[in-house]
Amino acid sequence: MRFVRLLAAISVIIVSSTPRVAASQAGAEQLKKSFRVAHDRRDADAIERLFFWGSSDSATRNSTDRAIRADFGMSIKSIAIEPLAQHEMLSYTLHGVSYRPSLPPIGHLKVTFQPPASGLVTSQSTSYLVGVRNGVYLLVTAVPER
Repeated sequence: MRFVRLLAAISVIIVSSTPRVAASQAGAEQLKKSFRVAHDRRDADAIERLFFWGSSDSATRNSTDRAIRADFGMSIKSIAIEPLAQHEMLSYTLHGVSYRPSLPPIGHLKVTFQPPASGLVTSQSTSYLVGVRNGVYLLVTAVPER
């Protein structure tokens, strides 16, 4: 009887946690797919809609836009969401202003590009922080600390 109760309790835990895991995987996959489609179309506006901008300033938005557009000359080889490094620095100060992520980051969206035919560069990638807001995976940018 105890075994049956334990088995039932384990089943409830597994069943109740499975949709969350599936939703997380689906959210991550959707972010990767949306990024790839927008990049392939050279649609900077669509990529920028994948960000949670929060209170980002114009300098951060302009810098992000330039970085997005600079990658349009390359074809994507792969996209992955990778974990944060254990002691990764997520805040910085520039010109006396301290910045932090616009959402609590959970990892990086690492976009690896096809190497150019010249063979001089063997690997090139771009990485964006990733966070989750209301169950939706979003790219994270920097916002001034208040």
